[in-house]
Amino acid sequence: MPGPPPKPTALKKLHGNPGHRPLNDAEPQPTAGIPEAPTPVVANEVALEERNSITVELHQLGLLTQIDMATLASYCMSFARWIEAEALVQKLGVMLAEPTLGPDGEEMGMRYKRNHATIISRDGRMAMCRYSSMFGFDPSSRTRICSPCGCVSACIDRIYHRFDCCAVWHRQSSRNDHGDHQ
Repeated sequence: MPGPPPKPTALKKLHGNPGHRPLNDAEPQPTAGIPEAPTPVVANEVALEERNSITVELHQLGLLTQIDMATLASYCMSFARWIEAEALVQKLGVMLAEPTLGPDGEEMGMRYKRNHATIISRDGRMAMCRYSSMFGFDPSSRTRICSPCGCVSACIDRIYHRFDCCAVWHRQSSRNDHGDHQ
């Protein structure tokens, strides 16, 4: 199916229905609420902390239901993997030195290779940004959310401050996709 995936009606309402198309009144409405955290999220301290920091606000915005457990867990695990991989990159560096051995098994020198944690970090960051857009708090969705009382903006501001990395990544990837150099 070409084009972006359709947005849920609740998200369209938060954005003010910018296309002014009729909203789907027959859209299934799952039970609102905060889903239980699955075992992998509970076992990962970073993922659980992130989950606990965003679920109440997402629920207040009407963007979280009981059946969102897998998507929310995927976002939290992606966030945790990104944080953990970045900690490894900070500790070990972007490049790793590996000894090269001669035919007799003696060390001849050093060879440098990319730290695989950089790949895990990139993949975790990309997945985190993808899942965050499903809940409507990525940088592009944030600019379109409006609320007469301003409470939605305040909630999104609290969630968004953690996503400066997404904004940087989106700018860099869009430049690189078009062949531009930084």
